Amino acid sequence: MRIVLTRPALKRRDSSGRIHIHQHGDILNLDDTEAQRLLELSIAEPYAEQDDAPNTDAADNSTADDEDTDSPSDEDEDTSDSDSTSSRPSPAMNRKAWDDYARSVGVDPTKFKSKPELIAALP
Repeated sequence: MRIVLTRPALKRRDSSGRIHIHQHGDILNLDDTEAQRLLELSIAEPYAEQDDAPNTDAADNSTADDEDTDSPSDEDEDTSDSDSTSSRPSPAMNRKAWDDYARSVGVDPTKFKSKPELIAALP
C-alpha cells in the first residue's frame, strides 16, 4: 500500500535491520498492516495518484511494476528524480538550494526565517 508521510520525520527499520529516515511528504510502499498502523496513528495518509497522465492504464502498469521491485530500484528512482529542476532537495542541502526549490513550487522563501521553517512549509 502506498502512503504519504504527514509527520516531519519517521524512523523505521527494514527487514535487514537497517534504519531508514523518511521526511514529510515522502511516499512509502509498505505492507498493508504497517500502512494501516501508520494511517491510524495519523502519521500518514493514503497516497492518491495524480490524474494528469493521459493514459491511466500505462500509469497503473508502471506503479504495479514499481511496487514489485526491491529497495535498490527505489534508489535508482531517487537518482533519476534528482535530475529534474523541481525535485525536492536533501534536508542536508544549504538554504540557497531550498530557496530555489521553494520558488520552483511557487512558495516565497523570504517569508521564512530559518531553513527548517521553510522545509516544513513546502509541499
